Amino acid sequence: PVEIEGHRLLQLRNPWGRLMWKGRFSYQDASSWSPAMQSVGMPFATHVQKLCPDFKRRLQNPSFDDGLFWMSYEDFQKYFKNLSV
Repeated sequence: PVEIEGHRLLQLRNPWGRLMWKGRFSYQDASSWSPAMQSVGMPFATHVQKLCPDFKRRLQNPSFDDGLFWMSYEDFQKYFKNLSV
């Protein structure tokens, strides 16, 4: 997980490439992403830009769906019981 502003976040990809997470820290939940988290100058933003170069576009167009999404670690633990890598 990546930690920023007290939130532990995971970036995940749905293996089917569609039907992404729509909860907290999804691209459709712009209210969870503080301005500092979106700022290019922040270390987290630099990390995000490397993992997801089109991060800003995704926030601006949350209907874009390729299966890539962010989720809080707490929600991950709540909704997933098994993990296969």
